[in-house]
Amino acid sequence: SLISSITKILYKNETYYIFDKVQAMIFLFDDNGSYITKIHNIGSGPGEYADISDFDIDADLNIYISSIVGRKIIKYKYPDYKLFTEYKTNATVMEIAVKKRERYGEPIYFRLKTVFV
Repeated sequence: SLISSITKILYKNETYYIFDKVQAMIFLFDDNGSYITKIHNIGSGPGEYADISDFDIDADLNIYISSIVGRKIIKYKYPDYKLFTEYKTNATVMEIAVKKRERYGEPIYFRLKTVFV
């Protein structure tokens, strides 16, 4: 089976985003269930992660993943999710929710559920 464990499913813009925490992957499928792509960047370098604790999608369909081990949030840019931006965190981020304000082009804000260690 392609997916070993479903941790979270989001649906936006006729696309299903399925988070498999066991494999540390996010799969994308269209409305008909056809495979589109996946995010699977295991490693310790830029744009890579050792784990995924959670993910979210912004209004522009960019995907944000949080990594506990790397203490970072990585934004993968729509449409091909190859370009990325990293945000370092000083906390262990367990859950993430992304909100982009529409007025005045203000920056992205994260709502985080954290555990400080």
